[in-house]
Amino acid sequence: MYELNDDGKKILTGSYEDGRKSGEWIFWDNDVKSILVKNNYLNGVIHGKSVHYFDTGEKLRVEEFKYGIKDGKSKYFHELSKSIKSRGNWKNGKRNGEWNYYWLNQSKWGDVNYLDGELVGVLKLYNVNGVFSKSINCDIEDCDYWVMKEFKLLDIPNL
Repeated sequence: MYELNDDGKKILTGSYEDGRKSGEWIFWDNDVKSILVKNNYLNGVIHGKSVHYFDTGEKLRVEEFKYGIKDGKSKYFHELSKSIKSRGNWKNGKRNGEWNYYWLNQSKWGDVNYLDGELVGVLKLYNVNGVFSKSINCDIEDCDYWVMKEFKLLDIPNL
């Protein structure tokens, strides 16, 4: 199956099985200059790898899904440098395990651990040169405040 824009150019491809999205679906911007999204579907829901792109064609984010829920490895990219902004794992739609965050120059910005979507353990912060600057015990202090304050500077998605 495919869909065309007003100029007759393909802006979507995919297939259905038993009336539900199945397999790889690709979505282009309306000008058909670049792919915006590649998703895999199973029984009508996202399942497997999902890749979103900046309008330049560079990766914006790569995520894994199980039956429509984020589950597995994810990577998010800076728009300016196209380098990794953050990476970590999801489990049943919640952040889980260690997440790493990076400055535009690709030096480490911070490390934090999640358990079922909650910050736990120690939040480690680094300066723009990747040199350790401080740690905050999330079991004692309000790491949500620090994470939101600091991560907003990096425009980290999905916090």
